[in-house]
Amino acid sequence: PGPPSAPEPSDITKESCTLTWKEPEENGGTPVTGYFIERCTAESSRWLRITKESVEALIYDCKDLVEGTNYKFRVVAINKMGEGPAGPESTPFTAKD
Repeated sequence: PGPPSAPEPSDITKESCTLTWKEPEENGGTPVTGYFIERCTAESSRWLRITKESVEALIYDCKDLVEGTNYKFRVVAINKMGEGPAGPESTPFTAKD
């Protein structure tokens, strides 16, 4: 599948946030079956996959953020053919109340 939209963070606290995104414009010929969420600190270019299992919805509640840390997120769509490219990254934000 193609890349999903950039995730939009909301309900940001010192420990968590909610991410929402839009499905890819192109599904590669088969329906999208889920998404993997990746994050990195704003000062890094090393992405870490934070979901071991795919997420079926277009929303994800991200936990275990470290207060005062700047984060950015991106989403990867998957279907029965495999993973597509990562979508664009979110706007960086700081985990704080």
